[in-house]
Amino acid sequence: MQARAKSKEAEYCSASDLLSDRDNSSKRKRIQKALSSSSSSAEDELPIKAPKLIIKKKIHKASITFQKELRRDSPVEAENLAEFNEDIYNPVPSTSKENNDNQPVPVTPSNNCCFQKEHLILTDLKNQNHLLRTILTDVLNEIKKRPIVEPGTAVTKSIFNKFQNITFPINTQEDFNFFEEEMRKPENFNEAVNELAKYGGSNPYNFIKRSMSAVLGDNILKNYSWLGRKGKERLDQKTDAKVFISAAELCGFDNKKIVELAIQSYIKRSFERLNAKENKKK
Repeated sequence: MQARAKSKEAEYCSASDLLSDRDNSSKRKRIQKALSSSSSSAEDELPIKAPKLIIKKKIHKASITFQKELRRDSPVEAENLAEFNEDIYNPVPSTSKENNDNQPVPVTPSNNCCFQKEHLILTDLKNQNHLLRTILTDVLNEIKKRPIVEPGTAVTKSIFNKFQNITFPINTQEDFNFFEEEMRKPENFNEAVNELAKYGGSNPYNFIKRSMSAVLGDNILKNYSWLGRKGKERLDQKTDAKVFISAAELCGFDNKKIVELAIQSYIKRSFERLNAKENKKK
């Protein structure tokens, strides 16, 4: 009888109801565990441990370079600095220090960081002082090398100040002969070469034009030629010509032949320059 009753009930039951019941039966049911504050387990009684603070040793690059320079200059001072670094970066662990109330206070890692920052600042200052001392030493050495010139006295090393009885540029034969005699002295010859080499130039002719125009005028150059042609006097055998050639060599123009050609070209154009000046006056 029971079997017949069940078969009748199955006829009225839909297929969807059967599927839903099957799905519900196959799903896994999770049982939540109830947690209570009154748990007596050993795990709840243990406190949460804080992670350990790892302090890395950081050494500034400037301190390393300064130690190398200091080790090279003064080894005794370098040993003292090395001991100072060991005391700062590897301090002796102390258990406590007293405050105003004479109570022990634990030492924190922040104190070590403060010491490191102060040491880095002091190292940078030492490095800067070392550089400043080097610069000042070089400046003092340069000042000592310079000659002391009393006020009111003129510098006599320049050929333009040394021969005060000559008017530069030279335009008379008397001044030219006097200057020729003075240039035969080795001291005056070297001073003139050093003075004229300072004029410089972009090429040999430009150098000859700049230096020769300061010493010799066109009124005296028109009476000379390099080889003494056309009834003129020779300039290649004069000491003045050797002065200009030596100054050009000191200035960087080593080719003597090119310098001689530049002197010849400059002498030939003396008439053109004189005519140009007269036309400007008119």
